[in-house]
Amino acid sequence: MVRPLHIRGAHIWDGKETAQRDLYTDGDRVVAAPVNGAQIVDLDGYTIFPGLINAHDHLELNHYPRSKFRERYDNARQWHDDMNVRLNEEPYKSLRAYPLWDKLFIGGLKNLLCGATTVAHHNPPHKDLWRKDFPVRVLKQYGWSHSFYLATDEEIVRSYHSTPKDWPWFIHLAEGTDDVAAREYARLEKLNCIDLNKTVMIHCVGMRKKGQHFIHLPENQAVDFIADDVRGVIWCPTTNLYLLGKTLVDNENNSIFPITNALGLGSDSRLTSEGDLLSELKATYECFGSNSDRAA
Repeated sequence: MVRPLHIRGAHIWDGKETAQRDLYTDGDRVVAAPVNGAQIVDLDGYTIFPGLINAHDHLELNHYPRSKFRERYDNARQWHDDMNVRLNEEPYKSLRAYPLWDKLFIGGLKNLLCGATTVAHHNPPHKDLWRKDFPVRVLKQYGWSHSFYLATDEEIVRSYHSTPKDWPWFIHLAEGTDDVAAREYARLEKLNCIDLNKTVMIHCVGMRKKGQHFIHLPENQAVDFIADDVRGVIWCPTTNLYLLGKTLVDNENNSIFPITNALGLGSDSRLTSEGDLLSELKATYECFGSNSDRAA
């Protein structure tokens, strides 16, 4: 059992400002009043923030170096093909041989150290992710398919329909700037895998929206879609910029979902991202430029 805490002297962030006050836990949750037998911790001079939520990570891939083999890719399939032919070369061959627990733990620790205490994992639901000694909380009720380039249409449909209707179902979509990426939303729609309460699309660089509720990206790289048709979109800016040279938002075109729509921020794994969720927050601020109130 985790011992209750009585934290003294820290400044507590409430979403708008910080104020110095005591904070109490019962071992598992923050509570309003001190608990008998609580351990007293003096954090004078420190600020406590709520844990961040990382909306997209591949937790077993964070021990790899950031990797690409050309300056820019037109779509993620090209990157995958480049990566796949090198998996039996070093350092990838040795890194692939790590025990699964070690791989997952490294990913969990990466998140914990940047303040991301809850993570949405996009890969198989390994049982080790829900061990009591895993560093962070991992979303357990989810469905997933990787992408159109790593799954057949039949596999995607089967995954979608096997996911309960009130669970999120994640898929990489339109991760590119070419016609291949631009057609993927239409493919998913044709498979009847679009649902307001279920479908969560990751990356979506090759997509745009029209009208006042839509993202605006160049016409030659885009496909129309309605944000209200899906449960949400996950944005991973440093991966997008590293591999594709573009992301959902930039200083020239800083329009994004209205706040009524679900837009999540994900770190992706260190195989393609700059670092962790703090790196993504920094990239978000840079993408919005002076329009920082929208980034907030």
